[in-house]
Amino acid sequence: MKLSFIILILTLIITSCSARKDIRYFENIETPVEAGFNAVGEVLLMPNDKITITVSSPDNIGVAPFNKTEISYVMQDAAGTTVTNPKPYTVSKEGTIEFPKLGVLNVQGKSLTELDNYLTKILKEYIDDPYVDIEIVNFRFFVLGEVKNPGVYNSENENMTFIEAIAKAGDLTISGKRDNILIIRKSGLGRQFIRLSLLDQQLFTSPGYYIQTNDIIYVEPSIIGSRKEAWETRIGTYTGIFAFILSAYAILSR
Repeated sequence: MKLSFIILILTLIITSCSARKDIRYFENIETPVEAGFNAVGEVLLMPNDKITITVSSPDNIGVAPFNKTEISYVMQDAAGTTVTNPKPYTVSKEGTIEFPKLGVLNVQGKSLTELDNYLTKILKEYIDDPYVDIEIVNFRFFVLGEVKNPGVYNSENENMTFIEAIAKAGDLTISGKRDNILIIRKSGLGRQFIRLSLLDQQLFTSPGYYIQTNDIIYVEPSIIGSRKEAWETRIGTYTGIFAFILSAYAILSR
């Protein structure tokens, strides 16, 4: 029985020494692809984006058919006041929206400015001096890894920068690697990868400097941080094994 116990203990020790805790994500991403990005800070529309489009003119004559609205009610002094709000469009998986009277429009890959100019040009055939206001309703991004507050973040700022996104997540931890931060972005070309360094001024001219909807920002642990966490994990494992040995020895010694 004691021999079996010794064999069991040796097996546990060998297993704990050979086990490796993987603490870095996306390790097999080696060559980032950065082509096809808009580097001037404008959000490019993609499938599943939700946008509102409001059409107006100086006299507001003839604009009603071009506005997609929904009605809500605000109670004031027990009287119902009707309020009309723009109803969001959802960009389809084909990259289109169905616009009143104009039909199906392809918006994928267009910036808000490009879509604004496109709609204004068409609407001039129907309305005098049309004004188009476009907003993204579901602008969000994800921050993972060695930041103080990882999570999903929403933003009303359509020109959100990488620096602002990191600040929203509480900045990097002391273990965060500052010279190889990864942005994973979905575009019309598929998934794209951008590497950024907080230690390089080229950060400010990188296609990743301005955040796009649904960007994933990943800050991997530095070598020192990885070793520290691995060492803490190993100490915890050895402590557990040592406590188990003492308990088992006490039982067998009775």
